[in-house]
Order: sequence, then structure tokens, then C-alpha cells
Amino acid sequence: MNSTPLVLIAIVVGMVCSACAPLPAEHDVDWKNGARHGWVSGFYDAATPRSELPKCLAGVPAQELATHRFVRIDYRHSRRMMVEVAELPGDALVKLGDRVELWPQDCDQGKLSRISRIMPPPAT
Repeated sequence: MNSTPLVLIAIVVGMVCSACAPLPAEHDVDWKNGARHGWVSGFYDAATPRSELPKCLAGVPAQELATHRFVRIDYRHSRRMMVEVAELPGDALVKLGDRVELWPQDCDQGKLSRISRIMPPPAT
């Protein structure tokens, strides 16, 4: 009996299953305690017109906007897209599209979300 087709099928199945492997631990966020995967989708600073600032930044003085770095973070919650605002921690360098671990709060109630870490880029 020729086993070549079975070997080929086994190789294909192995490749398909390895594509479904979970991300390594450095890509994990603390889901159980409320953290979310988010990505940087915008920046707020002193040059941002007051009319374009979200509620949680509307009362922040221009001097504080100039000295702190605030970002817009998008993330998915079930089927909905959510938008939050957070201050970048320390001297973290991020660009549009960078992924972060986010602890969401309600900006409409004046609360800033918290970024606990910048996530590594996805493995290619």
C-alpha cells in the first residue's frame, strides 16, 4: 500500500493546526481582571482643538496637555468597537496601530483608562 497520500495529509493537518496555536505569554493580557487588547488610534496634545477633545480631557489645562501624552485607544468588546482615552505611561514610545494592554474606564464620566504595557508586535 502506498502511504504517500497519508503522509501528505498528515503534513497538511500539522501545518493547519500549528497556525491555530495560541500566542506566546508575552501577548497575553489580564482578561480575568478586566484588561483588554487595544491599539493606538490617535493622539491628543495642546494643539488639538478643544472642540475635538473627549469629555475626559475637556477640562484638562493646555499646559497639562502639553506636558502629558494622551492617546485614543480602540478595542473590541464582543461585537462592538469601543473607544477610550489613556495617558501613555512614562517615556513609552508608540505609534499609530501599536497594541497595548488597556484597563478601560468611561471617558464620558471623566475617567481616563490606564495602559499597563505596550504589547510586542505580532509574530510573523
